[in-house]
Amino acid sequence: MDTANLLAIVHLTLLAAFVGVASLSMLLTVISHLRVRRMLLSWRGGRWYGIPVGPTCFLAATLIGLGYVVIQGQPVRPSVLLGYPAGGAFWLVAAYLARSVIVTEYGIIHDINRISQAVAWAQIVDYFTVDADRGVRYVFLYTEANGPQRHRLEVTVPAARADAFRRLVEAKLNARFAFTPRAVSRSEDV
Repeated sequence: MDTANLLAIVHLTLLAAFVGVASLSMLLTVISHLRVRRMLLSWRGGRWYGIPVGPTCFLAATLIGLGYVVIQGQPVRPSVLLGYPAGGAFWLVAAYLARSVIVTEYGIIHDINRISQAVAWAQIVDYFTVDADRGVRYVFLYTEANGPQRHRLEVTVPAARADAFRRLVEAKLNARFAFTPRAVSRSEDV
């Protein structure tokens, strides 16, 4: 077997692995989204309105490069012509959906691929807000079920969702915080 054939086999294997991993990642992310119950609000986190930069640049470069090669009349293997755009599209969809912040009746899911790390409303012990560039940043302090150590969750809420999220947070947390042991003991002193 000559070097050209060996390199072609290695390239095809790597391309197949890329497309397989990207499609599996997209499939698992979509399944995670479908498993979420009682969703109240959802938005994409991150810069540029949740559009992931890496996959977008990869897909754009791939399409531009393939378009240039096709316009120049160069032969392109079908596996390359289909594989790179498909892998890039799968990666883009997976990354886009993974940037979702989902608010449910039960709590906040800040990483759809790690639903087990969602923060339940009952875990939150305090919160505060800070104005952000295009919305409001909520900082939640919460505890894990297995210890008193506090953790921090920062969620930037876009301006379009800020009022709805504020009302939801107030409904879920402010009533509970009004009846903390400290608030009750202060009311008994009066």
